[in-house]
Amino acid sequence: MEQPSIIAQLLPMLVIQIPYALFAGAIARRLHESRATWVIVSLIPLIGFLFMVYVFYRIVARVLDRLDEINAKIAF
Repeated sequence: MEQPSIIAQLLPMLVIQIPYALFAGAIARRLHESRATWVIVSLIPLIGFLFMVYVFYRIVARVLDRLDEINAKIAF
């Protein structure tokens, strides 16, 4: 029996990562980062899943920074 090629083995993972890559591209634009870099890194098997943890971290950090700015403006 013939072994499937490495591309055939990674194809399901790549298909799963495509929505993540689109999400990362949209978030990169909002965070003023390189969209192409974020999409490419998101599509790399295994690294892309770890990169999504970083993306979520950046989102949370950005929200907390903005809340701190708002709090500083309204604090007496």
